[in-house]
Amino acid sequence: MAVSMAAPAEPAAPTSSPSSTMATIKLPLLTLPRYLYRVQYSRTQTVYSPHTGLHAAISSTSWGRPDALTLQRAILSHFNWNSRVPSPFISTFADAKHAAHWGHRLPGKQAVTVLKIATRKLGPQVKVFQGLGQNEIMFFHTVPPRAIAREVVPLKRFAARVLVA
Repeated sequence: MAVSMAAPAEPAAPTSSPSSTMATIKLPLLTLPRYLYRVQYSRTQTVYSPHTGLHAAISSTSWGRPDALTLQRAILSHFNWNSRVPSPFISTFADAKHAAHWGHRLPGKQAVTVLKIATRKLGPQVKVFQGLGQNEIMFFHTVPPRAIAREVVPLKRFAARVLVA
């Protein structure tokens, strides 16, 4: 199957059940590219540990199962760079070059690294959504450590490999 990079489907009406809302806009794992790239930086809300993987600012089940309107608001808030509202999403890129370029655009002298995520090792419980950008894929709550194909790679070394190719 090819990767669907179209905008996410319109969420179901707010009266639908939470599980049907999630299923409406969730991407099937088999449609993902083999690898995704996470740009991790010092001021991100996402926490990374080699032992526990990646965790969004809101990554516990206490956030609940949102209805369509709540989910839509959370997605829009996630993409608002002026918002410091904790997000349940983790952004990744389907294209390594896009990830490298994006990492270089971060302000200041932050420590920036890149994680390579093997999508075939995610497991069936992982929820993945199409982001607003063509190459952006969002994870809901977490990326398990088994799916992180490589440890942290400094942005300069990562960019030198992918931008020259």
